[in-house]
Amino acid sequence: MTEQQFPSKTTTIDKRTWFQRLGSSFRGILTGLLLFIIAFPILIWNEGRAIKTYRSLEEGASIVESSDPEVIDPSQDGKLIHFSGEARTSSILSDDTFAISENALKLKRIVEVYQWSEDKKTETVEKIGGSTETTTTYFYKQVWNDRLIDSQSFQEASNHNNPQAKALENFEQMAEAVSVGAYTLPENLLSSLSDYERLDLSSDLLTTLPYSQQEQWQIFNNYIYKSADPSNPVIGDTRVFYQVLRPGMLSVIAQQKGENLQAYQTKNAKSIEMIRSGQISAEEMFEGAIQTNRLSTWLIRFLGFFMIYIGLNTLLVPLSTLLSVIPLFAKIFRFASKLLSAVIALVLSLTTIGIAWLLYRPLIGLAVLLSAVGVIILFSKFKRKDKTQEK
Repeated sequence: MTEQQFPSKTTTIDKRTWFQRLGSSFRGILTGLLLFIIAFPILIWNEGRAIKTYRSLEEGASIVESSDPEVIDPSQDGKLIHFSGEARTSSILSDDTFAISENALKLKRIVEVYQWSEDKKTETVEKIGGSTETTTTYFYKQVWNDRLIDSQSFQEASNHNNPQAKALENFEQMAEAVSVGAYTLPENLLSSLSDYERLDLSSDLLTTLPYSQQEQWQIFNNYIYKSADPSNPVIGDTRVFYQVLRPGMLSVIAQQKGENLQAYQTKNAKSIEMIRSGQISAEEMFEGAIQTNRLSTWLIRFLGFFMIYIGLNTLLVPLSTLLSVIPLFAKIFRFASKLLSAVIALVLSLTTIGIAWLLYRPLIGLAVLLSAVGVIILFSKFKRKDKTQEK
């Protein structure tokens, strides 16, 4: 999505009494409690998934065999193999709309529409007595986006109408018969490739259109535009571009099954099947998969931590609202509750992760549990030091 700033905005003011805020805060307790509870099975599941995936990759790395893709070795049938070679296909992928035709592994058409987009900025002022005044400013800008934006939900919908349909839809084609040497690549392996490059558009593409449509479309900056003036688009204008993945060097790890390839099942029932563009060694491919597993594990850990944190913080909102009759007291309490929620969330996350690891790697699990104890000790020392300074 690309965008162009546009000076358009509108502002709304929402005033809420102390009783209205208190009612909303109590209603939010259920959401906070739900987030808090769900976080723990997510953290436990994530550690089990990460450990099993790592063990399966370790197993695969220890048994994978190098193979010459030009000659199928019957002795490797059923084994996990690795090879690199030039991909070949006789498939011609095409889009008859603009006479696009390429010998390629994959071809993608992206259709973008010039539309309104809405952003908002909110500022809340807390007043003595517990009431609030929330000022929300809505900003509108014009953007290119390949997805239609629903303008009916805008705060100011009447002056920011977006199209309800596209002149053309996005689409993606994939070659049906792709081989590397003597091996035929399965569709699921091919579909995971994403190293697209932008397709250069020739100036004669539009000559294949009916004469009545040729004046509607024009090529500008490697896009096909449906616009009166591509350099100054208006809402509803359309532009099209193409991405292509051409035949080239591919590296594959999979189980040999005759001249075909399939996912290899490890001892813990995990599947191993990889493909990368370029000439990549088996060691690099497995290391890349291990790094990906590690990254996804940490992302889910952070997700679990924030779910616990948000859940705890939401449970304390009613107390903050009760104190908001004196805004200064509410601000102090909110700061303290956020800090306490963060510490408790960290301790609970580490404890949950440590318990999960005890089932698989006891020493690592014990180390994580000790880290949780360390956080508690540090926080306790900080609190004692703070009380001593106050005295």
